[in-house]
Amino acid sequence: MNIDQPEMDPIEAFLGQGAGEKTNEKLRRLIQQKTLGVLRRRRWLRRGGWLAGLAACYAAGILTMRFWPAPEVNHHLAIAPEQNDASQVNAAPPPTETKPPTPAQPPESALAMEWQALDSTEKRPDLFRLAGDKYLEDNNLESATRCYRGALDNVPDQDLKISVNDNWLLMSLKQAKQEEKRYAKLNRP
Repeated sequence: MNIDQPEMDPIEAFLGQGAGEKTNEKLRRLIQQKTLGVLRRRRWLRRGGWLAGLAACYAAGILTMRFWPAPEVNHHLAIAPEQNDASQVNAAPPPTETKPPTPAQPPESALAMEWQALDSTEKRPDLFRLAGDKYLEDNNLESATRCYRGALDNVPDQDLKISVNDNWLLMSLKQAKQEEKRYAKLNRP
């Protein structure tokens, strides 16, 4: 036994045997082709899985919307009664003087109420407040603020007091208007 030279491990001896020999080129190409085929197949299967998942999500969305209950739409359709020739002859002539119909209720849309308030001179604050309330119901805060400010312009101090019927936005605008007037009095030269 030589102390200077370490003993060789049997596993290392086995592995070192074929290191200098030329490998079989045909076998290497065959293994490479099979490995590349497996890798390509796995890549296409992974892509196909993603595509199938996306298609399933799309189909689930379509089916969800298909079975989602549609909002109810009420269509009011007025049908005129049938008139025969005898009823047209006996009908009374229309009155000569007719007054234009006055609207009993303000217009339905907030924009129409706002335009009516701009055109009006008498009930301007009330119409602006109604328009602001309608805008606030529709969750349009910018337009509601604009209408409430229009309602609070040039009103007496007694109308700037916060009442029970005011909503949160109108209360804050009334409070800001009161503070404006208070600061204007304090800073008056």
